[in-house]
Amino acid sequence: MRINLLNIKSLQAQTFAAKKHRPDGAQGANPVYAAVKATDDVQISTVKKALEELKEVEYLPNDLIYMHAIGAKTPFNNGLEAYNWLKESGAEILYADFSNKNVHACLNFDTQKGITILINSNYKDDCSHADILAISEAIFHECGHGKDFDSENSIQEELDCLSLNVLAHRYYERKYPNVFKNHDSFLFSQGVSLYPKLFFNFLLTFANPYPGTSTI
Repeated sequence: MRINLLNIKSLQAQTFAAKKHRPDGAQGANPVYAAVKATDDVQISTVKKALEELKEVEYLPNDLIYMHAIGAKTPFNNGLEAYNWLKESGAEILYADFSNKNVHACLNFDTQKGITILINSNYKDDCSHADILAISEAIFHECGHGKDFDSENSIQEELDCLSLNVLAHRYYERKYPNVFKNHDSFLFSQGVSLYPKLFFNFLLTFANPYPGTSTI
């Protein structure tokens, strides 16, 4: 797998119309445009460390049962499968400026150039252990979108790929207790730390917005 080492000069001038993961599946209506940024040793090290963490991800058994119960179909059985898919597919992982600053990562699929996973350049200097784990979750998610080798999306595919985020995040929480504690930047509060709450704490979070009162 290449991590933007040899061909940065040719890629740097390119702008991708990246795959935007909209639940309604209509990516073409509002594509995310991404301009690739030059990669330095910090980003290369972060991505390499993120991939090493991803290789170790195993789903907690009860979490997987729950995901299947709500209809999520995990594209990979563990992190190692995704890591091997990345190597076999020749996908690139690059940092980029996005036209939509709220996007954490995107997938660009080109029938000629292959698959590129793009990470928001706002995170290019984020290299703490928690940041590395968060980046690995984003990569895992995009691997799920890329596995079918097309640029189409659907509600089911988005659910499946979000399940990868959540399963990896809960594995990391078990492996590294408190690793995400006090991390409240956008990547966490509106990303990797939010998704598990939406999946597992939905009733607690949204069904009763006023604690101490009845929702019936």
